[in-house]
Amino acid sequence: MANLNSIPFDFVARQKIGGENFNYFILKQLPVIPPDRYTPEILDFIVPRVVELTYTAWDLLPFAEDVLKEVGEEAWRRWFPENPLDGEGRPAPFRWDEERRAALRADLDGLYGHLYQLDREDLDQILETFPIVKRKDEAKYGEFRTKRLVLEAFGRLKEDQSISINHHEIAPSL
Repeated sequence: MANLNSIPFDFVARQKIGGENFNYFILKQLPVIPPDRYTPEILDFIVPRVVELTYTAWDLLPFAEDVLKEVGEEAWRRWFPENPLDGEGRPAPFRWDEERRAALRADLDGLYGHLYQLDREDLDQILETFPIVKRKDEAKYGEFRTKRLVLEAFGRLKEDQSISINHHEIAPSL
């Protein structure tokens, strides 16, 4: 889910899709990172961010329970110490916080920039191909906030020693 919603993936999809049709042969050309290529460290980075971005209402409790069952209570408590399980072992939905959500999305986009072997200039150029996001950010924040947040996350991840990204084993470069 994170891969298909990342800015680098969206950029490539827009290059491949010429019209309104999205045929299977086009899907096969898109650079989806196969699930078996994700290391435990990368999943430990991605999964809690996807859960927090996704699980925002009780309607999605089955999704959260499936994740909890898959990762276990220990990982859940480590990822979400401020969002504990209730007396019945159910996680509460995450509060909708625009600033927090922007930071989480930026973290994921920064990571996928690395997974697709982009350098900072490539990622900067890709971000500039989102004029509607840029226009809305500038109107609301006075800057292209999404770009700044993604590039900051990209830089932090480059220095982060807890996530080793072996580019040659993960994904082809864009």
